[in-house]
Amino acid sequence: MFLRTGKNLKHLYIDEIIYNQFIFKNLYECTTITSVDLYLPHNIDDYFKSKAIDVLVKTIRKNSTLASLKVNSTKFGFERVETVLEALYNNTVINSLSLYDSHISAEEGKMLAMFLYMKTTITSLTLCGGEESWSLYGV
Repeated sequence: MFLRTGKNLKHLYIDEIIYNQFIFKNLYECTTITSVDLYLPHNIDDYFKSKAIDVLVKTIRKNSTLASLKVNSTKFGFERVETVLEALYNNTVINSLSLYDSHISAEEGKMLAMFLYMKTTITSLTLCGGEESWSLYGV
């Protein structure tokens, strides 16, 4: 309800406490949000995680005001990383990207590095996580 009626909503933090398909369904239609923080823990149901990532991709593709994206504790997988990075690459508004504790593989890390090399609109980047999260590819 608040995503459809919140005309002044600028920032949305989605945590495991409020996981709700309705929220994700309306997220990409909300045109006032400029910042999204998404927290999907590793132990969340794979079906819901898949749906949440699909909505995240739709949001990145359709929301022309989204300037900042923070993704916390999400294990995407190779195909999902590729899909998210493709959506980010085609988005001309997002300039701030943060990945916290994402546990990406060496191949996913290479895709991220290539994305960052080619995507010149990213002016703020945060990579944060345990040593095991980033040491696979020398970060």
